[in-house]
Amino acid sequence: MNLTLLGGERSCHMVIAGKVTEEFSAQLEAGLIGAMRRYPRLTVDLSGVAEIDHFGLRLLALMQNLGGKEVAIVATSPAVDRASAPNAGVRQLH
Repeated sequence: MNLTLLGGERSCHMVIAGKVTEEFSAQLEAGLIGAMRRYPRLTVDLSGVAEIDHFGLRLLALMQNLGGKEVAIVATSPAVDRASAPNAGVRQLH
């Protein structure tokens, strides 16, 4: 997994790419929490995610629940769309 933060004074754009799976869940959690603590507004680009499992989806859903309207997923990949489809048992991410 690759996580890139492009921060400004009041907002941050986070780009997540590669595998967002249990193997990388601690790294993703640390990155998400750190960005949410540091910046009032956060946008997340998932267009480079090649694989995501329920650990990754849970962290992203938690991020959205905690951040509310100050956190927005602005782009997804086909892998994210498939994993978060209604018939996959997980709520849509955006």
